[in-house]
Formats: sequence, structure tokens, C-alpha cells
Amino acid sequence: MNKSILSWLNSTRNYQQGLILLNQYSSDPVLKILLESGNSSYHQKRLSEALESINQSISETANPKAALIPSLEDFPKQETKSLSDKEWDTMPEIIKDTMVKRNRLHSRSRHLFLSLRYLPTQEERITAGLQLLDDREEIQKCWARIDEYRKNGIVKQQEIKQEEKEIAELSISELIRLQHNLPTYICKAKTRLKKQKDGAQKAKTLLLIETHERKLNQVNERLKS
Repeated sequence: MNKSILSWLNSTRNYQQGLILLNQYSSDPVLKILLESGNSSYHQKRLSEALESINQSISETANPKAALIPSLEDFPKQETKSLSDKEWDTMPEIIKDTMVKRNRLHSRSRHLFLSLRYLPTQEERITAGLQLLDDREEIQKCWARIDEYRKNGIVKQQEIKQEEKEIAELSISELIRLQHNLPTYICKAKTRLKKQKDGAQKAKTLLLIETHERKLNQVNERLKS
């Protein structure tokens, strides 16, 4: 018997957690494809039967397969249910891509969260935990870009072009002043970020840091040339 599988069998049998265990201990590719295709009562029954069978035949010390961080492309595109077809069709491609990325990040972060308790080594748990934190930060950035577009009708690429134009028109003294001030702005924003909880305010701060860092890179490039 295996402690992780036995713990799942004695619990409420969360389907996604069961799939994680199946992927770690089963070598049946056909069964994996079948069970990843849905989560109906039939799929739940087959998953429980498979893990019960594995639990009876596997030794307590059996090593699971090494866990890999799935890529975003491993998760299917999900429809944004809050949007009508007309709203979706009229959106810029970059905003559509951001929404798809946000949904996939949500799926992966949920997968990582559910898998943490079943990862066999401390190193794998740390790697998954760090990726989970990175994904949550990226989700905040995606939300900020989407909210900005909904509020102002502005796509970030348009803003970047405007920034580049403005920096290209600055004098050397103005560039030097920005080069001196921007690191201070970035430092202060990162200090605020540490105190903020997930939400709209944190997302805005992340975008502000990203904007300041981008401007600083542009200023440095101008001064080099």
C-alpha cells in the first residue's frame, strides 16, 4: 500500500488530486487519456478503481515518477463565459491572448496547488511552490492589462510606442534625471508591493513596476547611443 494513495482513498476523493496520483504511479497511457477527458461519475468511478488497484499492488516505498512543471500549452484554452461573442470578436488579439494566458495560468496554479501535498521530495515541493507564486503574480498582471483595456480602451503596446516616442524626444539632461529617479520609483513600488494583498491594487503596482523598469531600459539605451 502507498500512503499518498491511501490518504486519497480515505478522503473525499478530489478528482484533480486523484489524477495527479494516477500520473505519478500508473504506466497505463490509455487510462490516463480516458480519465483526463472528463470528470463525470463514470470517470470518478474508473479513477477510484484504478487507484484502489494500484494501492493493492504497489509497495509503500515505491518511488513516484519525477514531477514536471507542465507548460501553459498543456492546458486547454477556456472560454471566457462573461463575454458575448460580439465582445470577444471586437477585442484586439493581444487582449484575447492575455485572457487565454490568464485562464491557463489559473489552471496551472490550481494543478500545482493540488499537487504540492503529493510531491515526494522537498526539492520538488519548493520548485512547484515557486512556480505557483510566479503564476499568481502573472495572473495579477494579466488582470491589470485586461482591466486597463476595459476601462480606457488602451492596449499596452500602444502605450509602449508612446513611451518610446516621448523618451526619444528627451534631452540628455532629462534622460540623466530619469536615470537617477526611476530606480528610486521602482524601489518604493516594490516596498509597497510587499505589503499589498492580491487584488486590483497589487496588480496596478506590478504594472507600475513593469512600466518603470521598461522606461529605465529605454533611457539607458538612449544614453548608450
